[in-house]
Amino acid sequence: MKKLKFAIRYLKHKLFSGFQHLGWKVVFENNVVVRGAQHIHIGDYVSIDSNAMIYAVKSGVSQSTRPQIVIEDRAGISTGAVILAAKDVRIGKDAMVGPNTVIVDYDYHYENVEIPISSQGFNNIKPIRIGRGAWIGANVTICSGVTIGRNSVIGANSVVKNDIPDYSLAVGAPAKVVKKYNPKTKNWERVDKNKQREAI
Repeated sequence: MKKLKFAIRYLKHKLFSGFQHLGWKVVFENNVVVRGAQHIHIGDYVSIDSNAMIYAVKSGVSQSTRPQIVIEDRAGISTGAVILAAKDVRIGKDAMVGPNTVIVDYDYHYENVEIPISSQGFNNIKPIRIGRGAWIGANVTICSGVTIGRNSVIGANSVVKNDIPDYSLAVGAPAKVVKKYNPKTKNWERVDKNKQREAI
């Protein structure tokens, strides 16, 4: 019965949502919200858990700007995750995005106190990249312009404001690299606090 429900949801999206591309055997759990599907590319065997929201945003962006969201093969989007793109968000193959994670490639203008912030439009619109095999923990916020490297781990409740290199573990708000994989020793090694700025 569960497989039948998944098949019905998949066919519904395949036939009616108007995705730019929808791969094979994509799993949509309950209450997944998709907006701007024509700007969203989803690869094969992607799993999107319940209450996730994926939104390619046009509002607040110039008419010449076309948002783009790419979720590559076998990526997993967990319960309650929010992905908003006014420009470009790309999630690599086999990457895992944890529950209630927020990924947004823009900020709001707020300078004019006479106008509601929601009406002031976007700024700081910069692409986000999440590398192949990366693991994003629960309740993480990923800010505009960030690249997270291949097979890197972002600890729960972190706020990622700067790039994270390949094969790194980063935690905190703002997130800082605390471990990196050393290919010579083939071990994950702690990063000296005095060298954290160099590692990020």
